[in-house]
Amino acid sequence: RVEIDKPFWIGRVEVTNEQFACFDAQHDSQVEPMHGYQFGVHGYPTNQPQQPVVRVSWNEAMAFCRWLSHKFGDDVDVRLPDEWEWQWAAQSARADFSYPWGPEWKEGVANTYEAGIGRTTAVGIYPAGQSRQSVYDLAGNVWEWCRNQHDDPRKTEPGGDESRVLRGGSWLGNRGFARADARYGG
Repeated sequence: RVEIDKPFWIGRVEVTNEQFACFDAQHDSQVEPMHGYQFGVHGYPTNQPQQPVVRVSWNEAMAFCRWLSHKFGDDVDVRLPDEWEWQWAAQSARADFSYPWGPEWKEGVANTYEAGIGRTTAVGIYPAGQSRQSVYDLAGNVWEWCRNQHDDPRKTEPGGDESRVLRGGSWLGNRGFARADARYGG
């Protein structure tokens, strides 16, 4: 158990390709180099401007946060959320919620395997799936990095080769992976 002892801000949508390109214009999320396709969807363009950026390592995500902090100025610290912060956001700050919209799964409110789309979608297109704080895509679409280590969640320091936490599930995973308490390491 972790107590959230102070308020925090979290992005309303996943970082888009358009936003990430301001940081790294050379990034191309269209082709996964090991297999020649993006997560099994041969030929699907995954680098549309309003789609979430994919194929970003934890280190690249951390570098993006540092860059964005610098752009905002000295008094703004942009960082990846700790997984307990991410989970609290994904539960709409309600202990009895398993998803951003409530305690039970609802059809048609998130881009998971059950949606049958078979690819990422533009961010924020599921308004019925947003949290009570108006945060979109906390369930489905793409996995989201958290700051802490997977095997030792209290460790949030940068550096090292330890597995980090991913949350939220994706378009390829079923609704169980989209639960607020589901976690994955990468």
